[in-house]
Amino acid sequence: MSKILRIYYLTLIIISFYVSMYVYFNNIHPGYDFLFILPFIFSISSMFLFVINNKNISLNFLYLLYFIRFVVLSYFVVYSNWYGGRAFFPPQESSFNLAVILMCSEFLLINIFYFIFVNKKDINIKKSNLNFKYNDNILDIVFISFVIMSIFLSIFIRDHISFFGLSMGSENQAMELSSFRTLIFFCVYISKYLLIGLIINYYFKKYKAQKNHIYILLSLFGVLLVNMFFLGSNRMDHVLPFIASLILLNYLYRKKMIIYNLLAFAFLILSVYIISIFRQTFEYQIVNDTVALITDYIQIYFAGVYNVALSLEIAASTSQNIFITFLYDLYRPFLGLNLFWRSDYLNTSAELFNDRIFDGEQTTQIIPMLGQFYLPFGVLGVLVSSTFLVLTLYFFLRILSRSYIINGLIIIALIIRLLITPVQNFGIFMNEFSSIVLIMLSLNAFAYILRLNTKKEKIK
Repeated sequence: MSKILRIYYLTLIIISFYVSMYVYFNNIHPGYDFLFILPFIFSISSMFLFVINNKNISLNFLYLLYFIRFVVLSYFVVYSNWYGGRAFFPPQESSFNLAVILMCSEFLLINIFYFIFVNKKDINIKKSNLNFKYNDNILDIVFISFVIMSIFLSIFIRDHISFFGLSMGSENQAMELSSFRTLIFFCVYISKYLLIGLIINYYFKKYKAQKNHIYILLSLFGVLLVNMFFLGSNRMDHVLPFIASLILLNYLYRKKMIIYNLLAFAFLILSVYIISIFRQTFEYQIVNDTVALITDYIQIYFAGVYNVALSLEIAASTSQNIFITFLYDLYRPFLGLNLFWRSDYLNTSAELFNDRIFDGEQTTQIIPMLGQFYLPFGVLGVLVSSTFLVLTLYFFLRILSRSYIINGLIIIALIIRLLITPVQNFGIFMNEFSSIVLIMLSLNAFAYILRLNTKKEKIK
């Protein structure tokens, strides 16, 4: 594992340094004069990881994300000559330059804060540092009961459920759910995690007792089977449970999972592609050139320099109170609380961002985290957002240790969602966080009450 990781990071270093030189000598757009710094910074940071040979899951996942954002995208922008984007009016040259500086600062700050606060707490495949609990009969009963209830209730959202994309209609997926159906949707979504967790825990205990590799295969088959049921057309609602379960399986079985990971990733790519077809992601093509089109998609989904630059300009074009806007950004997506504050006059930063791109014609783009925090805090926003992200990661990792394995699976999913936040924003994270945590806290609280009552009965 150590040799594989070293080869992996050495490869990243070589590619990143090459891309930095390629971009420096071949860029022809004045707004991208500093673009070469992104892959260069990444290559320098990767050298540090190559030396220390860090096996922590969160850090390696972050580096994979930033490799696509800093290195792959930079190369494609220059190679394809696609320096534009979706906006009616491109960002100013100064906004491009500031975007590069802030993106570098964000990456470096996250690295610094990670090694100060998180490094020793992170998930490590080589070390058994999480100390999961594998037996809790009362919690299992509560979880199984909740899954059964959710399966019966799923009839109310049957038009949003499909088996591997079959019978999924884009017109149904686009319909907005009522509050009641939204609650059921979240219940079914949580049940998907619980069912995966129950399967993994059951077969792992069988494996520990009998050391038979068939239980690894059965675990993976169970995870794949459950993930074949698609809920809605949001790709992340499918990707998160799958990646979280894959991380957990690799933590439990380590080297024995290597061969199965190839099958798992093939399944993941296929299923995301199917969902993308039903979302009609590939229908709108802003440019005919295939390489330029790929560049445009990476730019959108990984918060490239162009989109970050656009997000830095919304502060100058809004008359709203920027601090109230920021609070509204975090409050509005929070399940339950959003019922008490809905404004017809106050726009979120995402809406302001889309106004900057499309001049009010549509709201389809995600404002990057940098732009969301730059709006109220200016250049200090990169410090605030990086600190907030790493401290939240530290909190999740603290409660992950010594948790019940099924709760641990869901915490891992929240960690993955948090790590994706730099290319999205905290509003999206808050929506996922609130929907999962409110239901899981209720289930665990109910199990706690049952446990207390059981103890009282035994005393009597």
